[in-house]
Amino acid sequence: MVSLDTASCPGSDTVCLSSRSPWQAWEYKREFVSKRGDQTNGISNQQLDVCLRFGAEPLASPADMKVGISRNVQDGVVPINGLRHAPVGDTTSWYIWAGEELSEDSDFFVPLHVSHLVNWCPQVIDYLALPPGSRFLLAPDYEDIWFDAAIVHD
Repeated sequence: MVSLDTASCPGSDTVCLSSRSPWQAWEYKREFVSKRGDQTNGISNQQLDVCLRFGAEPLASPADMKVGISRNVQDGVVPINGLRHAPVGDTTSWYIWAGEELSEDSDFFVPLHVSHLVNWCPQVIDYLALPPGSRFLLAPDYEDIWFDAAIVHD
């Protein structure tokens, strides 16, 4: 991770970059890219912009790694939800589902390589660099991103 002079967001365990001025955010992005070279460790500019907007330290979700995803995301069900645990093995530890309820069924989530999300649920791709503990909820004309410390402390 890039080490910068950042402050904690009030009431959370995450780094707060969103309180920075546009100039400071641009400087952060420039420093992030320069430390990683031309390759931003698999993080797109759109993903980095989401992380900057929400004050989160980016963590890549490489295309050859997997997410857990519910089959109903292909059916147009809204909202689209996502939460990220700490990555383990060949997974990004993102879990993505559609609808209001998270099922407890053992077959609710199926493994899917990140590279296939473009066909399954392209609207989530820009959020995949958010770090463990991140959650999102997406619906038409609606976006909510937050940090859930319980996810990373379980």
